[in-house]
Amino acid sequence: MGVRHVTKGEIHIYLGSVGIGAFPDDRLTVKGNISASGNVNAQTIFSNNYTGTWKGDPLSGNQVIVEGIDLKSTGVAKDLFLKTNGDGTTVWDTIDDTEVYSKTIVFTKSFSSGHNNLNTFKSDQFKTAKYVITLYEGTDRTACEILVTHNGTNAAVATYGIVDVQATSLLTGISASVGTTINLAISTSGDCTAIINGVAYY
Repeated sequence: MGVRHVTKGEIHIYLGSVGIGAFPDDRLTVKGNISASGNVNAQTIFSNNYTGTWKGDPLSGNQVIVEGIDLKSTGVAKDLFLKTNGDGTTVWDTIDDTEVYSKTIVFTKSFSSGHNNLNTFKSDQFKTAKYVITLYEGTDRTACEILVTHNGTNAAVATYGIVDVQATSLLTGISASVGTTINLAISTSGDCTAIINGVAYY
């Protein structure tokens, strides 16, 4: 027997299953949309197609779809990357010598005439990096590329493809050293701004 009448303001208990617009497969089955003006409390919420903004506790599980938002990693140790296992699952993992990944950063800095230092990529597990360097001041432009690598103690750099649109180049020299980061020492003939697009391989 179904529920035929309820009284406003009273408490009603129905011991069977309830279906609204459909035969009940669970204690409550609803065919159609559900709207609520208050809170919905549940131990577990499952959906095949969740949309909107999640404001609850961190999601758990081995499958996360991220579309145009930041991926939070609260409680995860630093220097790990998110690795796909090929079976639909992912795991936080470290990088070893059999795996290679790249990291791209654009560095900008105001240079003074003479010697200038710029700390770039972390050196741990670093293999090599390519930098496209642009120096400019007013209408003066100098561009070049460099390759950098290191053995843990010494760094080596090759500079090539220097292009100037004025008679005197803004670039007078480049060297590199290694510490906790790959450090570039760039000497310029005058004050200028540097835009350096770097791609590191680990």
